[in-house]
Amino acid sequence: EKNIDALLKGFVALREQGVDARLAIVGDGPQLAELRSTYRRGDICFTGYLNGDELGAAFASADVFVFPSMTDTFGNVVLEAQASGLPAIVSDRGGPQEIIVNGESGMVIDMDRPGALTAAMHAMCNGEALRTQMSQTAVQLAHESDWNAVFDCFWMHDAHRSTQSVAVC
Repeated sequence: EKNIDALLKGFVALREQGVDARLAIVGDGPQLAELRSTYRRGDICFTGYLNGDELGAAFASADVFVFPSMTDTFGNVVLEAQASGLPAIVSDRGGPQEIIVNGESGMVIDMDRPGALTAAMHAMCNGEALRTQMSQTAVQLAHESDWNAVFDCFWMHDAHRSTQSVAVC
């Protein structure tokens, strides 16, 4: 459901290109034991379920957030990552793509394009200036995405219903 296999394969390809990177997979699920067994590597860590301060520490320890799911309707975790200052790499399908401003607060990629995820991770790993700029934009956009801002957007949309058919927030 979260497309973890694509993430792991893309990460292994990234490492095979000589990029010095580490991957932390945060969360739990029915595949966790199998994935831990299959990917016994020093550069991949499966933390299991985290919350509170432990989850905050995981976000604070990262440079980039990668969320390759193609089925999530919103992807609140992407918004949480951006609020933590992490540029995000997300799929061009599902809700998370609507949270990211492609090229400004992260990257939206075609998961069906071979090598696209690896290329995006490569660009982020080797582009400190890019990450820094995207990090700043991500935080700004996350702060603009509070419930009051969303409510105001829809309130304004309702007030202008006769001239607009879709609200873009």
